Amino acid sequence: MKQLEVLTVLLSNDSSIKSYGNSKDFSPYLNSLLLRKIIEEKLLTQSYANIVQSNISIYWPRLDEVLSSLNHSPKKVYNKEQWSTLPKFKWFISRENGFELRYILVAPYLIVPELKSVNYTIETSLTVNFLKNVLRSVEAAGNGSSFFYNPSFEPIYADKLNESVFQKVKDLYATGRFSNGELNHQTITIDNESYLLQAVSSTSLDWSLVQYIPLDDYLKPLNLTKKISRASLIFLILIGSFMYLILYRNIKRPITYLVRKLEALGSGKYESRVHLRVNNEFDYLFDRFNDMASRIQILIEDVYEEKLRSKEAIYKQLQSQINPHFLYNCLFYIVSMAKKNPDAVTAMAQNLAYYYRFITKNNSYEIPLSEELKLITSYLSVQTLRNPNLHYHIDVEELLKQALIPPLILQPIVENSVVHGIDNKLGSGIITIKGATLEGVHYIVVEDDGYGLTPTQMQNLSSQLENKYRDNEIGCGLWNIHQRMQHRYDHTSGLTFEVSTLGGLKVTLSWKCIEGKVQD
Repeated sequence: MKQLEVLTVLLSNDSSIKSYGNSKDFSPYLNSLLLRKIIEEKLLTQSYANIVQSNISIYWPRLDEVLSSLNHSPKKVYNKEQWSTLPKFKWFISRENGFELRYILVAPYLIVPELKSVNYTIETSLTVNFLKNVLRSVEAAGNGSSFFYNPSFEPIYADKLNESVFQKVKDLYATGRFSNGELNHQTITIDNESYLLQAVSSTSLDWSLVQYIPLDDYLKPLNLTKKISRASLIFLILIGSFMYLILYRNIKRPITYLVRKLEALGSGKYESRVHLRVNNEFDYLFDRFNDMASRIQILIEDVYEEKLRSKEAIYKQLQSQINPHFLYNCLFYIVSMAKKNPDAVTAMAQNLAYYYRFITKNNSYEIPLSEELKLITSYLSVQTLRNPNLHYHIDVEELLKQALIPPLILQPIVENSVVHGIDNKLGSGIITIKGATLEGVHYIVVEDDGYGLTPTQMQNLSSQLENKYRDNEIGCGLWNIHQRMQHRYDHTSGLTFEVSTLGGLKVTLSWKCIEGKVQD
């Protein structure tokens, strides 16, 4: 209707229409007929070009002549008295030629037009049949049923009207729940059936277009879309799951399995092999991994075995050094005490015989700590014969006494305390031997109240013990003990030195507790 209003205004400014009203006064009659023909063709073209089935009529009051897009002959005669009462410049409803909508434009524009002052009028009209056809096309598109509503007239509908819905619409407009000029939405329920009700008021007319559709029909496309979306989602999930299973079986599982085998190989499990078969390129990779692991295992075992043989040879060499050293010290002691104290010579000889009988009988690289303590007890008993001021105390945990240690690992420490500590200091003569196990480490502490060492001397002695080859400045006994402990156990084992609370030197022998390294 807005479009028709614009077209009507455009026609009102057409020069042909303006000129036709005076064409019979100032032009030959032939020109007037030609001008009339031009106007008729314009009206016909305008009617065909417009998709809205409307009738356009032009009336010249001075000529009392009418041209129409549907009727080319001047049959229509305006009722001049009725024309003055008709609304201008707005749509209105007329029943003059049946039920129709009319729009009248006056040229020139006058606020209160009088027919004698008007040059021409242009009228556009719409029949009710066109409106019904519009409603039919809306219903054919599946958008529910529609009708035009005005409280002062009967409703306009296509073929049928739901009277219950119509009464509900009347109630909504009567109570003001539907406002004019706005798009209104409402859900109503009639006879246990829900309807979606929509209404919009025309700005050109006092009529409203009302559309109603069962809510189930309205939601059917949405529900169908939901079903399709859910089916698509389930299908995508199934496809995704299937693709994930394929990727997991052919890629992720082999890679994860290979990574675990690599980690096992890196942690020292050189016998680790891949036994998985996936029938793709990973099989070739697994075979290459197995070949690599086999070569690494062979190489590591050869190197480790060679290292063990080398370490064992060094340990045997160190072990062979301590026996002559111990024998030399014992014989030197016997010689020195032969004339002074025959009892001491006898005790030392017995002690020496006991030791070598034990070594010969066991023929082992390790002995229980309890046997070493017996040897130390015999040694200190002999020393007390030589030095009546010598007193000793041994306190070792019973469980520690069962631990296995290399032979003559403790005796040189005690001997150093006697020879280099107590004998070099007047008034000294106390030796304590304590043993305990703390947090998986065995400790044996030998303290005396002898001469001792300065902090600088202790630091130099500790540094010399770490040398792989013995320095001539250090004695054979302590260096040999330290090296044997590190070769037999680990680098954290060995000797440490501190100032004793007794006033002399405190020597600590420590080594890691190894499961199974106890006497059966």
